[in-house]
Amino acid sequence: MRFITQLSILGIPAWFVVLVWPAACVADETTNDASDLRAGVATKLQPVTEKQRQRFHGCMKLKLEELEQACDLTGEQLKTLDIAAKGTVERFTDRWVESTIRWIEQRAGPFAKNQGNEAAIEQFAREEAFQQFEYYIGAGMIGAAMSREPLWRKALEKTLTAEQLAEYDAVTRRRQASISDTMVDYILATLDQELILSNKQRQTVRGMLVDQLAHGELNTLRGSIWGSYFLMSASYKIPEEDWSKVLSATQMDIWKEKATKMQQLGSMDAKSMVGPWGELLEFEAAGKQKK
Repeated sequence: MRFITQLSILGIPAWFVVLVWPAACVADETTNDASDLRAGVATKLQPVTEKQRQRFHGCMKLKLEELEQACDLTGEQLKTLDIAAKGTVERFTDRWVESTIRWIEQRAGPFAKNQGNEAAIEQFAREEAFQQFEYYIGAGMIGAAMSREPLWRKALEKTLTAEQLAEYDAVTRRRQASISDTMVDYILATLDQELILSNKQRQTVRGMLVDQLAHGELNTLRGSIWGSYFLMSASYKIPEEDWSKVLSATQMDIWKEKATKMQQLGSMDAKSMVGPWGELLEFEAAGKQKK
């Protein structure tokens, strides 16, 4: 059976699918060979894979449009990069399939030992099981991940002039800087609503947040509805002693209460929230940890 549970922490909704099955449903005769499980999962994924491939093509089309706007591409350059984009889609699709199969194997394996491969495949590899993850992943996240593919990066280096490549990299950096500033402003505004910060406190806290997110750990979450949760999570990972130097006693009491609630969800990390997408999007911890 599948139970959908709504959880609301700090005003941020989360939906989880919890799979529960009774031990009494053990089949009399089961097939649970690991290689058969992998092959069955791969077959079951074929319809989903084709939909993902089309989605990836759309993401790369956006990247090409971005390049055209930034670099004023020639017809020949556009033709070359279009071919490279199609190749990138195929390679990224292959990676998605392999990542997804491994993700399902890890979860279906124990189930298959009792219920058999067919039951495990039906339970874990059905198409609707991926819809929750699709809801979390935006085109910007996928495009950023695909742009890191070696084939695509090599194509850019070989096709663009040095000036075009420098301009495109500059555009990318400016966008990322804008996204990072927006992230910090979001956290600051949320904290200000809770703590009623003074102007001086806002300036100090903003500096603390910039330092906490300096390494871009949350950049891959920018297109995700989970981004707001992990941004706030990062703010509560700033050591309490640092906050105590900035906040009043009353504000600290409120901060501690919120931090405690956030810590109760400590096992919720970015990778687990997005299932098989975790390794593809190169998620990192939410905020650096101070030693």
